[in-house]
Amino acid sequence: LEVRAMSGVGASVEECDAWLPIDEVLSTARLVMRSGQMIHPPGFQLYHSMNALQILDPKMDVGMAPPNGEPHMKSLVVLINENRAPVELTDDDQIYVFDALLACEATWHCGQALATTVYTCLYMHDLDRLEKTGRGPVMRAYFHATQSSVATVRHAVSTGDVWEEEDFVLHVAGFDVGEAAIGEDGDADADEGNKNKDKQAKNKNENVNPALAGLLAAEAWLLDNAGVEDRHGGLLARIRFRIALHETFVALFRMANPAMALERASDAKKALAEAKRNLAKMKKTKSTRGARVPPSESATTETQTGTKNTTDTKTTETAKTQLDWDPNGLGFDRKINLSLMGPSPPRVVSLFAIDASFVYFEKLLDELTRVCDVAPMLASGRGTLHELLAFLSWTSDFAPSIVSRSFLANAVLRPKQRNGGNGILGKPGADAALRSAWLFTGEPVFVIELPRESDVDVDLGGTGDGGGDDFDGDDESSVDRVFIGGQTCGPAGGALAHADRGGVQKTTPDLSLKMPLDSKPVDGNEEVSFFLSKTSLAVELLVRAYLSNVSRSRRKLRRLVGEWSLVVDHANIADVAGFAPNYLNAVQHEASKRIDAKNKNKEVLTAGALAKTPWARRVFQTWASGVLVRAMLAHLTLGFTLELYLPHELCMVYWYQEYLMEDLQRKLRVAEVSLETHAEAASNYTDEKSATGGSNSKSAKKKGGKKGNSDKKDKKDDDDSDDSVLSPLHVHLLNLKMEGHVLEVHKTMCKGMIRFTGGLDFGKRTWRPSRDDHTDSEQNFWQRFGVFHAVKDPHPLSHDDFAKYITLGDGVTVDRLFALAGECFASVRTLCARLLELPPEALSQAQREDLVGVDKTAAANAAAAKLAAAAPTMRAEFAHKAYHPTFPTVKMKREG
Repeated sequence: LEVRAMSGVGASVEECDAWLPIDEVLSTARLVMRSGQMIHPPGFQLYHSMNALQILDPKMDVGMAPPNGEPHMKSLVVLINENRAPVELTDDDQIYVFDALLACEATWHCGQALATTVYTCLYMHDLDRLEKTGRGPVMRAYFHATQSSVATVRHAVSTGDVWEEEDFVLHVAGFDVGEAAIGEDGDADADEGNKNKDKQAKNKNENVNPALAGLLAAEAWLLDNAGVEDRHGGLLARIRFRIALHETFVALFRMANPAMALERASDAKKALAEAKRNLAKMKKTKSTRGARVPPSESATTETQTGTKNTTDTKTTETAKTQLDWDPNGLGFDRKINLSLMGPSPPRVVSLFAIDASFVYFEKLLDELTRVCDVAPMLASGRGTLHELLAFLSWTSDFAPSIVSRSFLANAVLRPKQRNGGNGILGKPGADAALRSAWLFTGEPVFVIELPRESDVDVDLGGTGDGGGDDFDGDDESSVDRVFIGGQTCGPAGGALAHADRGGVQKTTPDLSLKMPLDSKPVDGNEEVSFFLSKTSLAVELLVRAYLSNVSRSRRKLRRLVGEWSLVVDHANIADVAGFAPNYLNAVQHEASKRIDAKNKNKEVLTAGALAKTPWARRVFQTWASGVLVRAMLAHLTLGFTLELYLPHELCMVYWYQEYLMEDLQRKLRVAEVSLETHAEAASNYTDEKSATGGSNSKSAKKKGGKKGNSDKKDKKDDDDSDDSVLSPLHVHLLNLKMEGHVLEVHKTMCKGMIRFTGGLDFGKRTWRPSRDDHTDSEQNFWQRFGVFHAVKDPHPLSHDDFAKYITLGDGVTVDRLFALAGECFASVRTLCARLLELPPEALSQAQREDLVGVDKTAAANAAAAKLAAAAPTMRAEFAHKAYHPTFPTVKMKREG
């Protein structure tokens, strides 16, 4: 029975291209089977039942005959014979089809399948048929470029490996998606001789990607026939948009070569600017055919199944507006691919309108422009973890699509191997961790060897999966010795912090700073090496969490809290070994032995002062716990982005957020005070040789000619090292101070929101949605903060702590809470005004944008607090993401 039932399994598509009668099999099975039994092949698993097809159920069987009144599914040949996809089209009709296809492509980017979006376009199935057109190469070139764009985006999403099922559908359902805009390895710049390959090929039209060659030929044909064809320039704008998009993809892939990252990022930005100009032209030359679409066809269906990217609410809502093109009209048929959908229920896809697709691609171009901003970190080889996470957090505020996030992941996680493998920015994750934790700037970061993977268990030892989704790191078994630290770019490397120089070394650090440290290990070296080896996986999982979509990112951060708590424990062990003070004292000792006129680095000569500071005694613990607190804060703030918190929960969320910010401020203050101590010691340092060098200067006058030349030269040397350029030490200090100031703004804003929401709660104000009685306050507390109890530092808070905090003291009324909230909001505005008046270089772009949003929110909430005190009957509503992703704008409205 099984052999007869499964006789068609394994046959080719040609052999099974028809329905086979199985009545005899079913009759035989009915006679011998009992209730609860089923027929299945030997490899069947229960998971396969999720894909089972229920025959003749209209909700499950896509091959079922349509209900009365609906047309049957037609094949491509039938539709072409019905002239649904004519080869000869007017300019306006070509523009209409091109723009409708762009709308399908935007829909595909947002999580739908190719079969229900891009390949509902009949022209995409047979490009050779378009060779017969007598109107030039434009149509075939555009559709071929769309194929290439599909292949390129699929390749980027696949290699970026940060996509989820709700983000993107990677399956092609057997469609020919053509050749991607770059080789499969994404490494077309491996040879320096190929640097200008595309530029030369663009002129000669040789050795170019076939899709790009077709676009260039179409562009030349349109220019040669200007005034006769494409009189309004609409077709030329669309061809040039595709050229610019193709060149952008190529440059972004090639940006993964650190040696050429800056050049390729510049190329990508130029191509993106060109794409934006042509997209603006496309908007102006939109086809008029869309205005003639019948209303019955243009209205979108409210029903939608499958996946969809919901990270950008505005774009998603725009896509649901009335369609301005006909998905069953010229060149399109929504049912043509139903037989390719497999055992899945029928689905109605909410396709983008043409205008909405313009908005989507305009946003995508902006996102890809921000991806280019990671190039300096990649090119320098000295990227730090806190800089990278700040950049990723800033980009996530713009709700990037999976396409831009995938290109960013390729740049961050998959650059050319350097110094031991992939990881982060072409290095092990421990390198970014070390550069983030080590604040001594007198010389490049010390070089340290990581233990071999066979010698240490890189597993974090936690109970969760860390949000890694079964991620396996790159195989680095071919690398015998892995070093991190040092100065990758430039003539000088850091001092080697270990002594073992034997064995085979495939990655050799550049050591031009010769010190006895090269041959004598520093106490605590092994403990630091072990700690850094444990951070590599944790750092990589943390970066991947920030690259995920918002909901997945929050989940992964929640799981990583416990893992990073273990990293903090390892950091404590490394600090107890005393590596940092020992190393800094040794640096000063060795530098003092070889002091001369050319070696007056006061930061090195006073490194011992830094060794005595609190930062040096717990450098790695302070850093690791700081990363942990930032991850906890990110977990809380993403809850605002996802609008997970009910109004009555806001008070406790802001209370816990203020506590975490205060803890982070204390950690930053330790580093800030320590660096200030070091800076003061360096500025007060006096070189004994220069202080007693009067006789030497006199002899120099006798030998050197004009009187005073030596003094003038010395004065000039001193002037060259003054305040004209900030030293790395002062840059670190400035960054720490700015982060502390921004934290103070956020902390004060949290205090204001605590008092405001507490006043609304105590005043029995109504809000929407209203509180229910199904979950009490303590349950809410553990739902939101229970995961934080896996952390030792900062000490986790309990619901009893919150209950004590919100208990009103004697004489404190609701109106007093509103007044205190208004005072906090006023303080926020004052702090924001002071910070925004600083020179542009004092704040990063992300910090400046954040402060502007906080200032607007504080102004609105200050007015709302006054209104709440004056009008007790008004209810409160919270407008999330009005000006700031974390702090909602409170709106007071009259009942009803």
